[in-house]
Amino acid sequence: MGHFNTAGFVFALFLSLGTANAEDRTFKVGVSAPLSGELAEYGTAVRNGIELESENSDRSGGCLQPEYLYEDNRYSGTDALTSFQKLRQSDHIELLFLWGEPPLNAVAPVAESNRFPVLAMSVDPTPAEHRQYILRTINRPEDYARLTLNFLRAKSLSRIGVIKSEDSFMSAMHRGLESSLSSAEEVVATFTVDPGDTDFRAIILKLKQSRVDALAVYLLPGQVANFYRQALTLQFSPQTFGTDVFESETEIESAAGGMEGAVYPNVVVPEEFRSKYFSKYQNVNQLTYAYNAYVVAQRIRLTACDLPELSGPIEILNSLARVNSSAKNVEFKDEVNDDAHYAFPLSLKVIERGSFHDVAINPFVKK
Repeated sequence: MGHFNTAGFVFALFLSLGTANAEDRTFKVGVSAPLSGELAEYGTAVRNGIELESENSDRSGGCLQPEYLYEDNRYSGTDALTSFQKLRQSDHIELLFLWGEPPLNAVAPVAESNRFPVLAMSVDPTPAEHRQYILRTINRPEDYARLTLNFLRAKSLSRIGVIKSEDSFMSAMHRGLESSLSSAEEVVATFTVDPGDTDFRAIILKLKQSRVDALAVYLLPGQVANFYRQALTLQFSPQTFGTDVFESETEIESAAGGMEGAVYPNVVVPEEFRSKYFSKYQNVNQLTYAYNAYVVAQRIRLTACDLPELSGPIEILNSLARVNSSAKNVEFKDEVNDDAHYAFPLSLKVIERGSFHDVAINPFVKK
């Protein structure tokens, strides 16, 4: 708990509570996520997860209740910063739940200078490291890399290629991969493309010449499907692996069969949550982020019960780190680079028959 030990100051929340009756009080939480554009599927999942937790929670007991105010950050740092200033200054939120790496890069220094508490769903830890007012809600990139590399090692695949978008999330995943390699493994070819690029045929031909036997496809939504369709046409089919972008039946269908057999690491989602979510929303696209938001909302609700006894943002973040939710397997960690974050159990998934599935038990057996 070294990350949040600084003494707090009187939190703005308590100025707003005044003499209002307990039943009239709410704990205002801003949610900044991509609700439009290419990544709207992610923002929708975040909102769904929060709303599902709110609907299924026991609200008895006289606790202060969270009130969520949503803003569309479009996965843009500029939009995220504008949204944050509006939520903080006009809507008077007491806590921000922020989704995305570019948004966190923009908001983190401003939140830190204003001593404002932020929960950040960002795999890239860099903007949060050595900051007191940022608590990330997801694993470090090395956690994902180790799981993928175990799979490749069992198949004796060691010549790795990388194609990645110029994006802070993808760059973090790439760094995690590079830092987790053994002495027997090598990244033999790396290609970086712009987020708007759609033609990868020249790169695919170069990758073929590099004789890679495994390929990291660290591309954004839409780009992934384009890459795999073009790879099919050019008869390029190494073992590929990627990120949670693969967890979209829309992307898989658009890839026209090209993603079959690709693997990616992601957070383990309990079957009970999966069933509950599908029953309500009739899809499982970006289910991981719905579950992440669900767990975060659960912790916010439990922390809100303690708010009358808390004296400031540091103590609120401490409570969010420590609180015992029903997600017992989610750990709080801050031992690496003073990066306070939640760590979820991860599993490897595979694209098969037009959808994504957990890799079978004992997945690292050579075939």
